[in-house]
Amino acid sequence: MKTFSPEVKRAMLNVFNGYCGAPNCTNKVHSIHHKIQNTKYNRTKYRLLIHSVFNAIPLCEICHTNKSHKFKITEQQARMYEEYLQKLKDGVIK
Repeated sequence: MKTFSPEVKRAMLNVFNGYCGAPNCTNKVHSIHHKIQNTKYNRTKYRLLIHSVFNAIPLCEICHTNKSHKFKITEQQARMYEEYLQKLKDGVIK
């Protein structure tokens, strides 16, 4: 999978009411952006995170072009999310 599932897209659109997730932007969503890049390396290292809602932000076309770099997450944050998602998957967290 190279993009978000329909479920993740719907969830993000619902949470943001169809609007851009950038602060102070009132434009409609154009696309769902990956906070950590969707590369082969990241898909291998962050199997659970890469296509999850934790790695998604809905953006309008303008913000996707001009501001998407502002929503990146750090390696430390990515590891934390991946560990959390793994615990959820393993049933350690309910």
